[in-house]
Amino acid sequence: MKVKLENPDSPNKRTPSYVRGKVGMVTTCYGEVVEPDFDRDHRVSWGPLYTVVFDYSDLYDNEREKTATKIFVDLHESWLESLV
Repeated sequence: MKVKLENPDSPNKRTPSYVRGKVGMVTTCYGEVVEPDFDRDHRVSWGPLYTVVFDYSDLYDNEREKTATKIFVDLHESWLESLV
């Protein structure tokens, strides 16, 4: 999946700038997160929540060497676009 560059048309604007426009792999789908008693941010649905994994060296262009370090980011579907 690719992370959108621009803010989606939703109130969820918390996607880190370092993953915007980058390609990662979905590792987990948590489904819809609607829990008004748990978190003020999830009173409305922003689509399913996914964990997306990125290679560290793909996120930071100034990295010369490939590294095995992975970055895991939880993103709602409204921030993602399919590569197919």
